[in-house]
Amino acid sequence: GMHMPMGLMDGSLANITGFVEPDSSQASTLKTEMEDSGLAAGMIAGAQGPTDARPVFVANDLKAETGERRLAHGGNAGSQNTAVIVLYQPCGNNLDAGTTKDRLENAFFSSTTGSFQQVLDTCSRGTVKFTGSVIGPIDACPTSTDPWTTYTTIEAQLRDTAEWKSATYKLLILPRAWMTSVGLGTVGGGITWYSESYISKPQLFLHEIGHNWKLHHAGGAFASQEYSDTSSAMGYCCTTRCYNFLHSWQLGFAEYDDAQEVTASDVVSSTRKITLTALGVQAKSGVKINTASVSGGRRLNVPAFIVLSYRASTGTDQYLTGTKYGDTVQISHWDGDSRTHAAITHLLDSVEKGSTILVQDTDRSRTRILTDLKLTVLGTKGETSDSVDVLLCQRLASEVASTPAADLIPCSEGAAPTPGPEPTTTTTTTTTTTSTTSTTTAAGEAQYVVGEMGSNECPDGYEHVDEQNCLEVTHSLLPPGQTSFPTLNVGSYVGWNWVPPACCMDRNWKAIYNVQVGGRNKGVFRPVCQKMASELVSFVGFCRYGDNLRHYMKSVVTSSISACRYFCSQTSGCSAYATEVRAATTIYCHLYRGGPYTAGSGTPSAQPATCSVLNSMAAASANDTNTSDPGLSDVDEEGVTFTTTTIDPDATISSTTTSTTDADTTTTSTAAPKAPSKGGAWSAYFNNEESSKAVVSVGALVGVGCQGQFCGDIMVSHRADVLLQSQSITVHQLESDVGDLVCQAGQVVSHVTCIGENCDSIRLHCAAPKSGSVVGAPYEDQWFPKTIHGTEHSYCAGDAVAVGIHCAGARCLQKKLVCQEFAPSKEQDCVPYCGVLGLECGDDGCGGSCGTCEGTGTFQGDMAPFCRTDVGRCMYTLASDASETGKNMTRTDLVSLGMGCSGRYCSRANLIQWSISVDASNFRYSPWISDNKGKRWFWNKKEDSATDLAADCPDGMAVSFIECAADHCDNLRFHCAKPLMWTVDMTEDPVITDWFSEEDGGRMDCPDGKAITGVECQALKKWCIKDCNSYCDNKRLRCRSIRPEMAGAAMLGAQHVDQLPSSAEPAQSSESFWDKAGSFFGAVSAASTPSVSMGSLILLAFVFFY
Repeated sequence: GMHMPMGLMDGSLANITGFVEPDSSQASTLKTEMEDSGLAAGMIAGAQGPTDARPVFVANDLKAETGERRLAHGGNAGSQNTAVIVLYQPCGNNLDAGTTKDRLENAFFSSTTGSFQQVLDTCSRGTVKFTGSVIGPIDACPTSTDPWTTYTTIEAQLRDTAEWKSATYKLLILPRAWMTSVGLGTVGGGITWYSESYISKPQLFLHEIGHNWKLHHAGGAFASQEYSDTSSAMGYCCTTRCYNFLHSWQLGFAEYDDAQEVTASDVVSSTRKITLTALGVQAKSGVKINTASVSGGRRLNVPAFIVLSYRASTGTDQYLTGTKYGDTVQISHWDGDSRTHAAITHLLDSVEKGSTILVQDTDRSRTRILTDLKLTVLGTKGETSDSVDVLLCQRLASEVASTPAADLIPCSEGAAPTPGPEPTTTTTTTTTTTSTTSTTTAAGEAQYVVGEMGSNECPDGYEHVDEQNCLEVTHSLLPPGQTSFPTLNVGSYVGWNWVPPACCMDRNWKAIYNVQVGGRNKGVFRPVCQKMASELVSFVGFCRYGDNLRHYMKSVVTSSISACRYFCSQTSGCSAYATEVRAATTIYCHLYRGGPYTAGSGTPSAQPATCSVLNSMAAASANDTNTSDPGLSDVDEEGVTFTTTTIDPDATISSTTTSTTDADTTTTSTAAPKAPSKGGAWSAYFNNEESSKAVVSVGALVGVGCQGQFCGDIMVSHRADVLLQSQSITVHQLESDVGDLVCQAGQVVSHVTCIGENCDSIRLHCAAPKSGSVVGAPYEDQWFPKTIHGTEHSYCAGDAVAVGIHCAGARCLQKKLVCQEFAPSKEQDCVPYCGVLGLECGDDGCGGSCGTCEGTGTFQGDMAPFCRTDVGRCMYTLASDASETGKNMTRTDLVSLGMGCSGRYCSRANLIQWSISVDASNFRYSPWISDNKGKRWFWNKKEDSATDLAADCPDGMAVSFIECAADHCDNLRFHCAKPLMWTVDMTEDPVITDWFSEEDGGRMDCPDGKAITGVECQALKKWCIKDCNSYCDNKRLRCRSIRPEMAGAAMLGAQHVDQLPSSAEPAQSSESFWDKAGSFFGAVSAASTPSVSMGSLILLAFVFFY
């Protein structure tokens, strides 16, 4: 579900107009382009299946036939639901060994922490339940990897089974080699598809089943930000979230507070006070503000409205703790007219307590529309409460969109009204119909025209309208009585090669803009054109790269100037470009590193660059000698048109057009450049863990660039003037290809490190600034690189610093920076971060304290907590009850740091654990281990034999449970799960402890900061009389560090004393690093660790950088 047509649902009728692609080669290309970027990049090369010989129908327009869809009452989510989950192995593509029925039953149906059912129970306030079964794996071979073909093949196999017939919801789990997208879901109906790589993510199930419940995506202010509202499960994958207010209302989990509904005119004469109850606490929590506009994009002619809701970090919104959305008032726009209307929700603003903003609506395309409303949220920033008071008033005439927030005068309750602005309208789209072919100026000259149907070219004397004006101009050219489409459909050549370049309209008058230049008109589009600023005519022709940049663009283009500019902006090292018109038939595009071509010189100029060059290319550029371009050797100076532009790679394109034709010269300028970055020099490229850790900086990260396969070579830029704290570092790591890595609120990015060779995945490290703070709402930059495996970089402009990175495509092959403004402290003093991060104990970063754990509560009246200073939380050490032959320990769902044993041959084993939860819904079994492989004696049963002497948890998991089999607990198996809101550090080698048994104390703990990720039995001695190591008598642990993903109050994985399992007992901590050093970055002595080998002690040196 990338871009669903508005209102289209499973089972509805649709009118589709278009054509069947007659060119078989082009049809094959279109099929590839319709797959996601992972498939296009070749990630599915190993999949085996029949050749797809189906024709391709190119749809120019799709309209759903919708009837009355309103519900009499209630929401779209049923209270009792039945589902069947199908494990499917198509055409020899097997599921991973860890994708099992047990795992899916726990991940979906169980009520354990982190399961879909547990999270849904939270989000629905306990009103929605799922029951059902998991079946498979099922083997077959569909005729195509297409999701519908896959579904119909499965349906044909299972339609007569009781599980299939009884289930309303069908969930299909597919191998990554077959389905490289994250997930898909029908809008309405009950079919969803999932890649096995993401089955541990409850948010993905909430998202795709949300589509079944007729929800669209949770977006930002514009249609191009379709997934940007990550406060909702309907935003980007895969961080656990419930739904925003509008989606919760559609599902029946929330209601409007009708008594507080506001009309914009209500605040003209006085301030209106509204009390918003937190969505997470009470269902009746949203307030509607009616505006004076009507949205042309809606199915019914109903008034537009804005919705206010308060997202406190509690209840259903507990997952927002520590995020940019926690404890903020959300202002949203929605074009729906009923609970069942599948329309994008647009998050306009998230407003912190104590802040004032001007309310700006959206046209959903590219423009924010200033209303007459101003909003002040009362209270203190970062303060959590069950409700918040909001003041609505009329903005002053002097307060405009560009007015800094600090200069806005807050609304004042009971104050006398102040003169406001002249009445404005919040109408999102205005359509003015003048002529079917042109819009004329006062002098009668046609300023705007549409070209011929099927043509790429504008008429002589005209050029394509730019993207910014495409929608407005297209509306002005509509015939009388024609209804306008509210948004501009923007796309690119990848998947759009049948759409002409630049601005055009289709046969149904929809405004379209193709940002790439290689499209070809299939006969159903007309170019939208404007009068050229000069008398020059842009000729159609071919563009190619010059100056040894070695690329040849064969596609015909209509706007050579903008095409050449685009080529330069996409080419590493390009600092200038020039277009050359030859014989009025062909245009060449020349790209230069050292300055533009000069008319009459005959060869590219070797003069120094007139602008900045990419820092990463500086050395190469300095040593590069421009060679003669054979294509310029016979240039006739007279009548040649040149466009020369200098390109600052850290800015948007700012161009000056100089045209020479018969000695006449015209100069024009374009948009203002993007503000430069305050970052320092770019680092060298790195592509693995070792080289990424070699990039050392104590400042905030502001820029990221990449090149090579899957964007695998990365470079970064930091600000030296924004120093960061060395404590309460949080770590965020992708567990799959796509997702968002965002720092905890109040933190900024400090480092990016690679996971694996060729940077298969990335890890984000975050810390709080030592002085100053991030302010305002975070915002997203553009995706980069724009072409798969391309070279490009991005940065946070001006005073902004990076607070996150979004990843898309296979192995994060496209990235997007999340930025936030940084405000330095006026005194330049150290800023304690206890309140910023919600720390309850430990160092405040400035030499003071956030408090102690005294008075926090003792476990079973005996054990006091200790402060784990890397997260600023009070924690407990517990001992589970024992597992022995015939009886297993009670599940605690906690992370294990040590193991104990008692009895002959260490026959009773238990775990020493922290009060840190695991995601128990997605546990994995280890193999059985013992002191020998297979059967020791011929009379042993096969099922009593072990497969190995040692076993490790899957990557990213730690031990949480242990079970015994055979005499004296001879065979051991443990359960592994991911620590909740912690990352197991797989970049370091595991530390291996000494052997232990009941004879030498019967307990072994991992070194501080580490958890058990594997266990080993000492091998049986074949020739011995005593001390033969029988029955896995001697054991040792394999340990890895766990890194916090959140700190302070946002660390939901840290359990309070009243949440601890009653089956456990207090355990005495070994002499602890947390107790001794008091800081995760302090010195560690050998005495402060349990008994470990010398090789393990050497590895401890690597703990301090992550």
